[in-house]
Order: sequence, then C-alpha cells, then structure tokens
Amino acid sequence: MLRGCLLEEKHLDINALKIKHTYKYNSREKTDYIEDIIFYPKLKWLMNKNRQFVSPQELYIDNLSTDYDIESEGAKKLIEFLRIKEENKNLTPEEKRLIEIGKMFDGLTDDGIKKLIDERNKPVFPTSGVYPLGRAEKITEEYGNAKSITYQKREVSERVSSPEIDPKIYLESFYKNRDEKLVCQICKNEMPLEKKNGVYYFEKVEIFSKTSILTKESERAYICCCPICAAKYQYGGFIDKAQKNKIKEKILNENITQNKDGNYEIPISLDEATNICFVNKHFMDLKTILEVENKIRHNPDAVVIEDEPIVEKLDKNKAINLVNSEMELDLNESNTKVSGVKKENKIWWLSIKDSKFDDDFHLMSLTGGKSLAFRRRL
Repeated sequence: MLRGCLLEEKHLDINALKIKHTYKYNSREKTDYIEDIIFYPKLKWLMNKNRQFVSPQELYIDNLSTDYDIESEGAKKLIEFLRIKEENKNLTPEEKRLIEIGKMFDGLTDDGIKKLIDERNKPVFPTSGVYPLGRAEKITEEYGNAKSITYQKREVSERVSSPEIDPKIYLESFYKNRDEKLVCQICKNEMPLEKKNGVYYFEKVEIFSKTSILTKESERAYICCCPICAAKYQYGGFIDKAQKNKIKEKILNENITQNKDGNYEIPISLDEATNICFVNKHFMDLKTILEVENKIRHNPDAVVIEDEPIVEKLDKNKAINLVNSEMELDLNESNTKVSGVKKENKIWWLSIKDSKFDDDFHLMSLTGGKSLAFRRRL
C-alpha cells in the first residue's frame, strides 16, 4: 500500500514535481520516482478515511486517509498541486448535507440516480411481530361461527349503451408520442405498466361521468389516464359535479383562434392543483360535441317527434347551401358528396362528405328542411 506521497525537493516549482513511490516487491522495499505527472482531477486514486478511493476534487484535507503525510512541506506542496481543499468550517448543516448528496450521485447515470432515489423513498414494509399463542384457536372459532356467503337476486339499473368506437382505440391514436410511449393526460408521465403482450395498460376515464352534461355516447368524452390518476379522478372525491361543470365551461369558452395547432390545458384540482392536457384534435372534438349538446338542449325544434315525417329529402344543392350558411363554409357541388338521411334517437341526420376538408364528415339534423345542429367526425 502506498504509505505517502512526498516531494523529492522542498523548493521545486509545482510544474517540476516528482513523486517518490515506495513499495514492497518479493519482500524487498523498492523506490520509484515518477517524473511525468499528469493531473486527473476526476480519477479516483486517493483514499479517504472510509477506505474508499475518490478523486482529488471530492476530498478535503481532513478527510484524507491517515496513511498519507499531510504535515511536511513536500506534502503541502503536493496537496496544493492536486487542488485538495480545506474543509469550509462555515458551511451550514444543510449545505454539508447537499454536498454529501452530490457525492452520492457523482458518476451515476440518470437511470442510476432514479433507482437510488426510488430505493431511498421506498417505505419500510410493516411487520406484525411474533404470532401470539392462542390466536389460531381464536380465529378458528370466529371463522367457524361466521355467516355463510349468501346470494340474492336484485333488479339494478345498468348502463347498456356504449360509444360506437372503443374510447381506448381513439385515445391511443392521440396520446402515443413519437417514441411510441403512451402518456397520461393528467400527470404527463409514461404509462407505468405494460401487459405481457407489450400493450400499455391504461384507464379510459369518462370526463363528465355521473352528470347530465352529455346525453349521448361518444368516444371523445373520455381521457387517457394512468391507474393512479384515474383513481384520483374517479374515486378520490376531488372531482365533483361542480368541478365537472367548470371543466365544461372552460372547454366551451377556450379561445381557439390563438391556439390552432398546439395543446390545450384545462385546470383541475385533485390532491393538488394540476391540469388535463388535450392534444388539439381531441380538444376540438370534445368542444364540438359540447356545442352540439347545447344546441339540442336550447332549441326545442332539434328533437323530432317520432311520428313526424321529414317534410322533404333535400337535394344536393340545397344541402350544400344549408351547410355553407350554418357553418360559414364554401362547399361546392364539384367536390362534395351527400349521402342519405338517417334517424338517430329521434333526430334526423344528413351526412355530407367534402374532399376539401380531408374527408371530414359534417352531419346536420333536419326538420322541415331546416338545419338545426352540426357535428364533425374525423
């Protein structure tokens, strides 16, 4: 073991330093002199008092191994050359703690740092102590006298309708990023769990569940959440009807003219203040169905009595003119196709397809030849 690092002469310039290296070989003591010294501040070759090899920049003089000479003039010159610092006695306990944390993370990769933090934050698993004598007999008696499991038929109301498109398929198409990582709309982290087949496990959360804000099924009314955020949103007791109404109003009143391509953030309060982040297309889809819902609610003519017939089947030009006037578009006969009328929940819809709008579908309800409400399907 290297006992010490000494200067050969007391008054040499530090650029002309030589190191005397004394060691044992075949039971004989040998001495070498190293003349070509290269300074490597991050190389871990000096030993501290904990018998750990560290770099000069990590050391303080008081923390050098006791194997080293730190008193002689030569040793002081070498300490100066290696830039080993004196410990700052004026550091606060917090500053010393932060220095120690920095030493702990030195040399670790990002994954290594994350693993170390996770390990340190992991709670101590509880223990129950020694199993007491007589406990098994008591449990045996209690279980033997417990009520039998019984079943009873009951009538319950159950939601039997569902969107035509699985919300999970719809959400995955928007919230997988360019690295094919599925991201939670609330915490913005990658989904923490992949199933055995490599598919992400995530929750589809109905944003306005248990309210009358929307009266029709739509895959657009769901958000993409990790299991933790889904549990907070649905069962944490943070999101009540009042907050869901605020979310609705915020979406309806959002200024979309200033944000045509970017994402939208709607503030919410869970266990802390956060937001739901929407990509542009999802946000506009949701805003559209909320607007359609409002039109249907506030226009009594929007719902057709079941026995009332359609006054007329609109010809193509009349349908195009209605869309242009209602939606301020400029569709024309050459690139627009109009399909047949269909009935959906007492409302009649005329489907219009236009190549100018990337084959978007514009649907409008008709009563007596009037256009009452619109929606767009991507």
